Amino acid sequence: MHETFVPLAEFLRRPASEPPLFEAEREQELTCEPTAEDEASPIEEVWSDVRRFRAALADALDVRLERLLCDIAVSVLARELRLVPADVSAIVARELDLAGEAPVRVRVHPDDRSALAPMECEVAADPGLRRGDVAIDVRSGTISATLGCRLERALANAAT
Repeated sequence: MHETFVPLAEFLRRPASEPPLFEAEREQELTCEPTAEDEASPIEEVWSDVRRFRAALADALDVRLERLLCDIAVSVLARELRLVPADVSAIVARELDLAGEAPVRVRVHPDDRSALAPMECEVAADPGLRRGDVAIDVRSGTISATLGCRLERALANAAT
């Protein structure tokens, strides 16, 4: 055992005191033909296939499960929003707290504009947004607080 760090390449290098290989040994070493000992048995091959299939199945399940959870969350939120509309003023306040910047303009669906009447900045009706969606223009860009963005953030926070 070495007392100091030895790079792997140096550790694997043949010692200088080792005699050179004969030509026949060198050819055998370079060809690396599998011997009977190197070949896997049929049972080992089957188990290897089973492990690969199981890993692929687990990966596919993880992807599908994530999509399924998102679909369920969207369905539940859509139902809740039909019962009680989104509190747009609370959404704007929360997003501005997270951003730490003063808004230049807040854009909402035309039907939600009245909920933001006491705002100190310009409130614009944007028919391209859905009810409950908010876009906040700040000096450095735009903060998107659409339902999809808020849902993605909530799911990402729940996953961590």
